[in-house]
Amino acid sequence: MIKEDLDQLKVGLRRGGNTELVSKILLARSPYHLGDLDQEYRKSTAGHSSLSKAIKQTVGAGVLQKMLLHVVEGGKRRGKNSKEGTRFEITVWRDAKKLETAFEKFANSGDVKGRDAEKAKEDARSEVGWR
Repeated sequence: MIKEDLDQLKVGLRRGGNTELVSKILLARSPYHLGDLDQEYRKSTAGHSSLSKAIKQTVGAGVLQKMLLHVVEGGKRRGKNSKEGTRFEITVWRDAKKLETAFEKFANSGDVKGRDAEKAKEDARSEVGWR
C-alpha cells in the first residue's frame, strides 16, 4: 500500500496537482503509515524533499495546507531509531510543539506581561509533563 500511495502522492503533489487526491490519502492513513510514507518519499527524491516540503510548495497557504502539514507531522517519529517512537510519543511531541508556539504567541501578544507569561508557560508545560 505504501508504493501505491507514494505513486499517487507524487502525481497529486506536482505543481498544479490534485489536492483532493492528496487529502484523501493523507487523511485516511494512520500516523505509522504516514511516517513510513514520508521516509519513502524522501528516499524517492534522494533526500531532496519531504512530504511537508512538497505540500508547502503545492498546496496554497491556508487552512488546507496547515491541516495536511499537521497530519504529516503526526506521522514523524522521534528518537535515535526512527522506529523507536510510539504513536503516543509522536502525538505528544507534535502537540507539545504546537502548545509551545501558542504560548509564545500569547506571551508576546501583550495580553500577559513578563513574569505572568513565564509562569503561565511553566504551569502549562508541567501539566503536560513537558519541560
